[in-house]
Amino acid sequence: MAFLGTRTAATALALATGIALITPHTAVAATPPTDSELESTAGFLAAQLRNSENGLLDGPFSGRADLGLTADFIFALDALDMHHDQADRSYEAMVNNADDFVYFMGEVDAGRMAKFVALQNTRGERNETYIAELVDAIQEDGRLMNETDGEPTSSAQNFSQSWAVIALARAGETEAAEKAADFLESQICEDGGVPLFPATPPSCSSVDPDSTGMAGQALALVRGADAPSTGSVLQYLRDNTTEEGGINSRFAGINANSTALAASAFAYVGDLGAFERNHAFLDAVRLDDSAPEDLRGGFAYKISDVDKVTTVTDQIRRVTAQAALGFAGGSYASSDTLYPVQVDPDPVDPTPTEPTEPTEPGDSSNGSSTGGIFLGVLAAIAAVIAAVIGFTGPASFLPAQF
Repeated sequence: MAFLGTRTAATALALATGIALITPHTAVAATPPTDSELESTAGFLAAQLRNSENGLLDGPFSGRADLGLTADFIFALDALDMHHDQADRSYEAMVNNADDFVYFMGEVDAGRMAKFVALQNTRGERNETYIAELVDAIQEDGRLMNETDGEPTSSAQNFSQSWAVIALARAGETEAAEKAADFLESQICEDGGVPLFPATPPSCSSVDPDSTGMAGQALALVRGADAPSTGSVLQYLRDNTTEEGGINSRFAGINANSTALAASAFAYVGDLGAFERNHAFLDAVRLDDSAPEDLRGGFAYKISDVDKVTTVTDQIRRVTAQAALGFAGGSYASSDTLYPVQVDPDPVDPTPTEPTEPTEPGDSSNGSSTGGIFLGVLAAIAAVIAAVIGFTGPASFLPAQF
């Protein structure tokens, strides 16, 4: 089962020769990953799924499946176009267990639903009920809201807002996608960054690089690579790229998660100069054959962690799921990837187009997803808080990457 799209001859040539089509910075020399490196990462992902119960990964506390993290693994394996049987088994398990995840404590968790709708699109499937509920979750001002019985209850985060833009566009819900993009644009700060939590006007004292990277992918899909809003967001990511090629987060420092989201945005719009800088960082945190066997193909959170990790942790799994997609030059906005390189005789231009429905629509009675890329320690803390005080909304205070 192949989910890769094709790229242009010019892109393939640029990747092969190290020439950047767009060079906002001097490009870091990035060597395209070898087949064995891509296979190593795919093997790591598949092994984690294979060793889990029913193909669903456990969260930070054993005994509870983490469908969001499982979805991230499937996105990555589909982008790498490897280990299809395992990806299919885990996807089927997700579908069979989705309702308990999407409908969180009696509410529609709109962010999780958006992510699953996007995942189904990559597999040529659609759940009309989920899509209709996602459309309904977009308010008049375009804001994504969690709902109970069709009534809004709490705001989703801007990370989830981007998921909604992507999912609706990929599902062919053009009007709702445009409306959601309108609100996302209202969250862009003067420096181009996007905060995690929505506000009117946005609270720009705590811009979040992860939310900004997702916004870059979402706006490029709906508005186009040359739109002012897209350009502003991408420029923020360029400005916050360090000499090592990593994206610097105010709270988390230079890390692979934030960097991978930016790499995906640059890969989608074809900014190979910026992408190569991010890719060089991801390559630096990739755990190669010198690492313990069960870690090979995974990714460390920071460069300083590479020589310290000795076993697979929840954090490494979450980092690897996100980093693998960026490492392959894939994004959530499209099933196309830069690696492995494929050549298409017709140019591909990431400008906004009328989203179309999947060519082979299927039906599913269930579906679910959530981010699953945040730090495992935060997930553990969140779970403790949830157990003690309960949520005021469907994980309304948690980063949507969970």
